[in-house]
Amino acid sequence: MKLIYYILIPITLFLCLGNKGFAQEKVKLSVGFGVPELLNIGVRIPIKQTQIGFSFGTLPQKYRYSLSFSGDFYMHFGGTSKFSDRHPWYSRAGFNYLRSETSTLIYKYLYFNLRIGREISISKKIGIELDIGPAFKLFYDRIEKSPTEIYTYPYQFFPSFGIAVFYRL
Repeated sequence: MKLIYYILIPITLFLCLGNKGFAQEKVKLSVGFGVPELLNIGVRIPIKQTQIGFSFGTLPQKYRYSLSFSGDFYMHFGGTSKFSDRHPWYSRAGFNYLRSETSTLIYKYLYFNLRIGREISISKKIGIELDIGPAFKLFYDRIEKSPTEIYTYPYQFFPSFGIAVFYRL
């Protein structure tokens, strides 16, 4: 049931309101999964061979509540697509804020990620994006709600990746 509240309702709102709120051919809506973006919905605003993207994600779990916010810049290069004037290969750089909460702790992270990826257009409107690269930890904070065991986050960087289905308005 939580899946409906966190994923399906926001996606439906994006699709219903997207056509009225933005100019045609200027916006891509996406649904995907990534690390550290979690299960996410996003919007991307294309400007020639670049894009600016924002996404909101969550990962519903029984004892943990997680939220993710991302802002990314995409630079397209190389190759051609039969369904789009935009080059299918891209580099992506952006920031991800991740907040995770349990009954005893709140974790906050800020990451900077660099990725390389490809858009695979299935039609003029629909496609898939795949990307991978490193994510670098810029900030980490841990807030104890009640005394718990001591845990430190040892990784300064880790592999990040994403897969998304997009729809061009």
